[in-house]
Amino acid sequence: MKVSNASGESGLAARTSEELAANGFPIYDTGNYTGTSTQTVVRFAAGMEAEAATVASSFPGTVLQRASDSSLGNVVEVVLGADFDGTVAFPTPAGTALEPIAIEEALDEGAAQLPEDLAVTNAGADLCS
Repeated sequence: MKVSNASGESGLAARTSEELAANGFPIYDTGNYTGTSTQTVVRFAAGMEAEAATVASSFPGTVLQRASDSSLGNVVEVVLGADFDGTVAFPTPAGTALEPIAIEEALDEGAAQLPEDLAVTNAGADLCS
């Protein structure tokens, strides 16, 4: 697991990773997130949904977000946002059914975002003279 601080509060990732390690989570890395976030997010690559949901059970009200690429590999990242109050709950025990959590898809920041109401793009009608 990777714990990243996006709250702006100094030392938050280190303190939180100690609590997570005490709850049995292996910590891969801690540090600052690039930028800030108003909410706490659990990020993961495709195929790591169950692991991410288990991690998210330690952070009530967190957002689950599937990364747009596979750069996380088999590492689940907790991005601590400004809403994080320092509470780390004990994770849901193995074999226990998890509550359904909505999963957001991360936007690829390099990709062009098309309007949702766009039906057709046709350059054929644009005469280049």
